[in-house]
Amino acid sequence: MFRPSASPGVQRGVTLIELISTLAVAAVLLTLAVPGFSRWSEESRLVTEVNTLLTHLHLARSEAVKQRTPVVLCPDDGQGDCAATIEWQAGYILFPDLDGDRQRDPDEPLLRRYRPDAGGPRIRSARSTR
Repeated sequence: MFRPSASPGVQRGVTLIELISTLAVAAVLLTLAVPGFSRWSEESRLVTEVNTLLTHLHLARSEAVKQRTPVVLCPDDGQGDCAATIEWQAGYILFPDLDGDRQRDPDEPLLRRYRPDAGGPRIRSARSTR
C-alpha cells in the first residue's frame, strides 16, 4: 500500500497555481519585450544600411584619389549599368568614370555592386542621376 512520506514539508514539484502564475508573468514580460525588440531590429537594419552606404562612399573617394579619375556611385539597373531613377532599393554600382559621361562603359571596371536585402530601408536620391 501507498503510505505518505514521514516529512510532509518536503515538496517534489510545483502546484498548478504556481505554474499558471509563472506562465502569466512570462507572458506579460514577453508582451512588453517584443515591441521593443522589433523596434531595435528595424533600427539595427537601418544603421547597417547607412554604414554600408557610408563605406561605399569612402571607397568611391579613395578610388578616385588613387586612380586620379572620377568615380560614380549610382542606382543599379540590374544589368550593371546606371539606372535613370531616384529609387536605390534595387542596389547600386560603383565604377571609375574614365570618359566622364557618368555612365558605365564596357572598358570601365565594376568596383562594387551592392544589392540590399528585400524589405529593408529604402534609399532615394533627390533627382535622377542622368
